[in-house]
Amino acid sequence: MGKALGELASYMQPLAQTLLDQATEAGLDPVVEDTGRNDAEQEVKLAQGVSSTKRSRHLPQPPEGKSEAIDIVPRACIPLKYWGWNGTRENSHPHWGQLIDIGTKLGLHNGEFFSIPDPGHFQYVHPA
Repeated sequence: MGKALGELASYMQPLAQTLLDQATEAGLDPVVEDTGRNDAEQEVKLAQGVSSTKRSRHLPQPPEGKSEAIDIVPRACIPLKYWGWNGTRENSHPHWGQLIDIGTKLGLHNGEFFSIPDPGHFQYVHPA
């Protein structure tokens, strides 16, 4: 499980960097928690209950065989129980809402409404 932007597909890297830059400018002090994964690492995430799919966008994706997803946590949320996420934006640390807004304005899909909510997850959206 990596944390390097180089594990991201070439078309995802600039979006991830812009997300990190804008989050930094907003005072969120973003921490990259996850970029690429292999199948074994995804199996661990499934066993831990922090992922609900075997088809994670953190796994190598065509055409480049690199990740199309990044997980980011505002630094102030790291020491909090559940990283300060309490089910909805309204009930959670305010940095989550700010981070989600930044990412979605960049056109990234966020995991806020996944079956297992993952507010720090941002993934590439392929053009239709």
